[in-house]
Amino acid sequence: MVSAPVISSITVDKAVAKSGAALSFTVTMSEAVTVAAANGTLAIAFEVGGTPFTATYARGSGTNTLTFTATAPTRNDNAITVQAINLNGSTVTGNVSGQGWVTTVVGQQVANFAVDNTAPTISTAAISGTTSADAAKTGTLVAGDKVKVVLTSSEALTGLAATDKVTLTLDTGGTVDAFWVSSSGNDHTFSYTVATGNLDTDGIALSCLVVSASVKDGAGNALATTLLTASGVVNVAAVAPAAPTILDLLAAQDSGTSSADNLTNATAPTIALTLYDGASSVATYSFAAGAASAA
Repeated sequence: MVSAPVISSITVDKAVAKSGAALSFTVTMSEAVTVAAANGTLAIAFEVGGTPFTATYARGSGTNTLTFTATAPTRNDNAITVQAINLNGSTVTGNVSGQGWVTTVVGQQVANFAVDNTAPTISTAAISGTTSADAAKTGTLVAGDKVKVVLTSSEALTGLAATDKVTLTLDTGGTVDAFWVSSSGNDHTFSYTVATGNLDTDGIALSCLVVSASVKDGAGNALATTLLTASGVVNVAAVAPAAPTILDLLAAQDSGTSSADNLTNATAPTIALTLYDGASSVATYSFAAGAASAA
């Protein structure tokens, strides 16, 4: 005796979906079947995480693969099971067995599919410095160096573009933007090139993350842009020191009433001149009696 048709497997056209997404289920039967749905709507009742939803018959009569369509529910879960097969007046008959679909066989699970309605988030943030050639730099950054920000998301993202940015707050120079340059897995790198006039001596702070609405996870949930405090400290000194308004004697050669009144009885006082690159000294020169030599 030939057995009546039953479900062999159920697959869906998406690996993950969010609430409201259109779903197309392929129900593979144990034999080709003929569907007569003129008298009602053939449907399969599913359940995901305790939330029911229904897929209705669309096409496939005469074959062993029937297509049902549905809308993804609001519940998050990766376990979707068949709860009931509702003929609703229609008939499904096996082309070989001549028997009706065994609708009491339920409990089949949809493999490799999940409903995800949770927005991805930024789970960690790290800030560091590099040279203009992208080599790691631990000291104070100067003009031309780069501030590197790496944001780690809770899940993989799509849609990041060169216009997406992390805004940085400086002590001097206001706010500046580090723009997205690359992603690897869940790590997303943003970069800002230090400009003349930038100054921050207590660690650059992350202000905000600004991305387009197209930045989403695999299910289509938009990224939540709340930032965490970044690990790492980066200081910037791209502000030239102010030029001195007067020459200043070395304190040891000041013989006036105080060590800072620039009065001396030395016939050839020594004056020291230190040159800076904007962050640190690069050379010191001593001048005495009209001569100059590098210290």
